[in-house]
Amino acid sequence: MVGTRTSSSVKFNEAELKAAFDAVKGHDWKGPIVASINVADLEVTLAAITFYTATDAKVYPSHGDTCIVEAAGYRAGPAGDH
Repeated sequence: MVGTRTSSSVKFNEAELKAAFDAVKGHDWKGPIVASINVADLEVTLAAITFYTATDAKVYPSHGDTCIVEAAGYRAGPAGDH
């Protein structure tokens, strides 16, 4: 599970992507992302991070059924306003 992950080919609708991104974004949606999530939400979360930030997430194991996702965020990514 550890390493850089991109979203899978699984398709999610806009409402699912928004809900997943809202769960991991900070107060500044363009900023870096570091969040603990349930492993069951990993695929939709990875897809949401890629969709909203154009960056890939790193995934680290955590306790039980959770993992940590980390991404540079929109501002630091290729689509960012830098």
